[in-house]
Amino acid sequence: MTPGIDIVPTPDRAVDEAGVRSVRDPQDWPIVRAARAAGVDVIVTGDKDLVDAGLDHPVIQTPAQFLATRP
Repeated sequence: MTPGIDIVPTPDRAVDEAGVRSVRDPQDWPIVRAARAAGVDVIVTGDKDLVDAGLDHPVIQTPAQFLATRP
């Protein structure tokens, strides 16, 4: 895998809108929608609303959690 940045559009609606709405802050919903549309496996963030959402996909991890799970 080559490090880089992919810019993806934010869909108006997610496939699983109920899952998106489990995130407390509506301003974070577009992030989850875009991540799902792009097939992202993990979102690495310190945003408490995303971390506490308990989403199955994509997995939301803090930077410390992400680094702890890498070989």
